[in-house]
Amino acid sequence: MAGLLKFISAGFQKSIAPTQHKKPKILKCYSDAERKLERIISNSDLVDSGRVHLLGLEALKLKLGDKWPGLRSRILENLTKIVNSHIAEDDVFFSRSDDEHIVVFSRLSEAGSRLICSNILRELTEIYLGSADTDCLTVKTAVGRSKGEMLFEEKGVDSIYKDISVEEAEEEIRQASQGGTNFQSASPLQELPYEVVYRPIWDVRNQAISTYIVNTQSIDRYKNISRGYEVLADPSCIEAMIGMDYMVMIETITTMDDLFQNNFRAIFSLPICYETLFNTDMLQGFLSRCKVIPVALHKYISFTLINFPDGVPETKLRFIISSLMAYSRGVVVACDHIPQNVSYYHECGVKGLSLTYPDKPVNPTAYWKQLALFVGKCRKLHIYTALQNIKTEEDLILSKEIGVNFLSGDMIGPYVDIPGHMTRVTWQDLVAK
Repeated sequence: MAGLLKFISAGFQKSIAPTQHKKPKILKCYSDAERKLERIISNSDLVDSGRVHLLGLEALKLKLGDKWPGLRSRILENLTKIVNSHIAEDDVFFSRSDDEHIVVFSRLSEAGSRLICSNILRELTEIYLGSADTDCLTVKTAVGRSKGEMLFEEKGVDSIYKDISVEEAEEEIRQASQGGTNFQSASPLQELPYEVVYRPIWDVRNQAISTYIVNTQSIDRYKNISRGYEVLADPSCIEAMIGMDYMVMIETITTMDDLFQNNFRAIFSLPICYETLFNTDMLQGFLSRCKVIPVALHKYISFTLINFPDGVPETKLRFIISSLMAYSRGVVVACDHIPQNVSYYHECGVKGLSLTYPDKPVNPTAYWKQLALFVGKCRKLHIYTALQNIKTEEDLILSKEIGVNFLSGDMIGPYVDIPGHMTRVTWQDLVAK
């Protein structure tokens, strides 16, 4: 599992060095990680996008005959190097067997990605056969799914070169290689300096643990705990924050997929910082990664917007929310303070507003009065409210009395490594803790 996460997310490190060119994400062995990744892709919108391709080495293997076993390791090593030189930093490459390898392109059209795959096969064949006999080389493109498996359409390399405008495709490839944010990557085998953890949320109305907050956590040698973007060496580093959002999303999807295979159900609240979505290019980059989310999981995902500044234009926030709704059950905004203009969030399509109860409020009585007014405004506009950091029984009772919909904190439950199934937890159960 860990290998898959580092592979997809590019393993953003706690110690961020000066920006350097990022190597594409490559796995060199065939494990459960690759199989899980293939399963996720086969059940996502990517499967018929024209950007998922299979590189088959059957023709090369047949031509080499008895030489194949002795050359196998070198061939796979050279394949990795060639792929590494062709695909972009946001693309994904993994192997399903010795002679079947899958490439997922994040930006290119079907024509552009097919051209790259053709060039990869041609270069590899030239190394071991002296010349590329392209009439026997084929590229397979995913065109759909059947019973959870990807279906591929096969096309000869000669036909690909003949049917497309190589000049236009190469220009598209050149432009795509210049786009995107250039993040630092870590080795696929390197451990991340933090882990993804899950905290239960209590649904007041249904008296159940139905949802989990997704967060990151690191513990130093002195047992000090950091969470959220504080786990980063520089919590203000935009590249690191965006990278962490991507990693958290991918790990959560993988965890959800594992749970669902075992008939476990729960809703997950995924954090996304403002920096990840602040302009159209960044938003589209994040949405392109959302395409790996299986459709069946959409109704179990809620996105929580973090660090969104006051004054974001209504049209901009509405566009962000409507875009994220295509992959989720709703969007929540985490507020740094009790907002006064609740109708603004209603007009933007926000489903919920979340607050964190201060550790030491200056005037607890005044705070709870303001919170009660806020909850009342939200109720009238059918916006649900969530309150985090509930540490005492008194906080729990007051939250319930003023009508907060969802609660989390020490009184509800700690952060855990593995989330559980939806569970009924009554008021009496909580108070008895």
